Amino acid sequence: MAIPPPEPEKGREEPVGIGMVIGGSAGLIIGGVAGGPLGSSIGGVLGAFLGHFIEHYEMRRKETVEGL
Repeated sequence: MAIPPPEPEKGREEPVGIGMVIGGSAGLIIGGVAGGPLGSSIGGVLGAFLGHFIEHYEMRRKETVEGL
């Protein structure tokens, strides 16, 4: 018998947050100044990635503090 996939948690969607927008924009600018078009592309992706993880960490921290 196949096990059905778990139901997604309600209210846990993670839209594109302000951290990703700011991180991506800063990465585009800094990467573009430092390395031209390729640096701009890489910087934008890495900046958005870093911004997402900072935002995710802050969200988890708030949940932990509110749960205490």
